[in-house]
Amino acid sequence: AIFQIDGSSNTNFNLPGEVGALASLAGLSSSSRSDNSALLERINGREFILGLRTKLSLDDDLYFNTYRPNATEPRWKKIIKQIIGWKSDKPEKEALVTKSILNNFRAHVSARVTKADAIVVSVKHESANTAALYANSIMEELKILVKLEDEKEIDGKLTYLSNTLADSL
Repeated sequence: AIFQIDGSSNTNFNLPGEVGALASLAGLSSSSRSDNSALLERINGREFILGLRTKLSLDDDLYFNTYRPNATEPRWKKIIKQIIGWKSDKPEKEALVTKSILNNFRAHVSARVTKADAIVVSVKHESANTAALYANSIMEELKILVKLEDEKEIDGKLTYLSNTLADSL
């Protein structure tokens, strides 16, 4: 999936003369869009992947969830462990599934920025349709993330502006 997040969005408000000038001084009229490289780092972040885990049902995808609870270790490993007296604690199933999904997601999903500042998301999967679905879902999640961050930034600037106006009164 190739997409570009519009960096030219302005947060201009229809404010009367003096208030508009004050808003301009506070930085409300110009957008300070974050760099696409920060978005790329988030794609590999634990929080982002675990959010996609529930939305895309990655637990049910055998390509991303390679944890098999009924898998048995090779006989030679069991014999060596018995000889040296190795007693291993079994980690929780949920932790193993999470680790499997995180590792496989990071191995099979990549993102980069093109020269034209577009973001390219590539997903490797045994099913081309599933790979396309995942890539498009990642793109949609990134768009939502950028929108939420823009709204937070605008709210912060408006709070600053209202505090500045209150102080000046």
